Amino acid sequence: MADIRSLACVKARANGARMEIRALRYLVIPSLLALSACDKKAEPAKTEPAKTEPAKTEPAKVEGEKKAEPAAAEPAKAEPAKAEPAPEAKAPEAPPIPEAKGLFECHKAATPPVADAKDPWALRWAVPACPEIPSTFEGITFGMDRAAAETTGKAEKKFSGDSGYIYLGKSPFRLQTSFWFNEAGKIYRFSQKIDQKAFDLLKAGWGEPVEIVDGSDKSFRWYNPEAKIMAVAEPDSYDRANAETKEDEKIEGYKLYFVQYTPLTDLLGAEGIVSKAIIGKTVAELRTSFPDLIEETTAEKAKAELAAAGLDAETQAKAAALGAADAKVNLSLPPAATDEHFTTVHPSWSEGKIEDYSFELSHEKKDDLKNELLAQIAALLGKPTASKLEDGKPEYTFAGPNGVVVRVSPSILEDGWRVEVAAK
Repeated sequence: MADIRSLACVKARANGARMEIRALRYLVIPSLLALSACDKKAEPAKTEPAKTEPAKTEPAKVEGEKKAEPAAAEPAKAEPAKAEPAPEAKAPEAPPIPEAKGLFECHKAATPPVADAKDPWALRWAVPACPEIPSTFEGITFGMDRAAAETTGKAEKKFSGDSGYIYLGKSPFRLQTSFWFNEAGKIYRFSQKIDQKAFDLLKAGWGEPVEIVDGSDKSFRWYNPEAKIMAVAEPDSYDRANAETKEDEKIEGYKLYFVQYTPLTDLLGAEGIVSKAIIGKTVAELRTSFPDLIEETTAEKAKAELAAAGLDAETQAKAAALGAADAKVNLSLPPAATDEHFTTVHPSWSEGKIEDYSFELSHEKKDDLKNELLAQIAALLGKPTASKLEDGKPEYTFAGPNGVVVRVSPSILEDGWRVEVAAK
């Protein structure tokens, strides 16, 4: 980031130098022309008045010669006004902020949908008003370790590696549900497979999902902002017994999972990250203020992660040059409504203290998500104090809480919004 800002400063200084040269050119040349004209005034002998008739030298008869004074008229020919540099054009404003559509809200059904009791593969849990951990997990929740999960609820559980299982029903219609542990040994995800009928039942209860497209991957999401839980359905084919013949068959269904996420209000709201005292803090102060969010990566670990990324040598070298192999200190939150993994807050440092910080909100170039994210940012921060359109890319400036400035612009790949927070 520092390199990018340095290049921007060099460019700005170069542009300023060019403007000064233009100004000097337009100011100096007319002056030289005027001085040249003055020199011409000092040569009266060239008019040779002695060779003309005396009467013609009388003032009344030679008004033209007195007023002519050609040198005095010369500046007008230089037209200095036309040579003045034009004022620098004001950068065009960015497009207006779109209206929010409420895509990331919970859309409760007037009447809760009910599963088909005769279908052996129907959901085994009632669809709640908004997404939440299915009741079949019997109280197991996010953040539990294995010991706590083992003793919660009456259902029999099995464990393997970084996951635990609860089986519902009996063979051949036995359904596997799972919960997953992260590196810290805490539960972070619940999952099960569902068919199209179950997917439609969720739509009936929670409304049309938000479609997320990432390359060839696609997912559908529903949100519960109050509980900070989102349900995600990813297309998936799997084998199961036919409901009538009981023979195995492959069906096109979905992998449904429930995870915690970070609503935009937790980032940009009155109590969100942007409202916290982050600017000016040291690493030690970050550890004290954000013990659950701080993520420190040593240079050795960063190099190992870069080596394990599977990049070719040239790309790996470029990534290393951009700091991918350097030690880092970030703040890590659950994914935002449109992201998959984490929302990472990246600080920029100056003399051991945070100078500014930034994070990105992905929209994968989908206009509905792009517009909704921008609309909700404005809904949380208020009307932009400034906006501009530079090289076709919009930038919006907002007055954030506690005297910070929030700038929103396209990410480097233009597949998300980059949010930068700095002191005024």
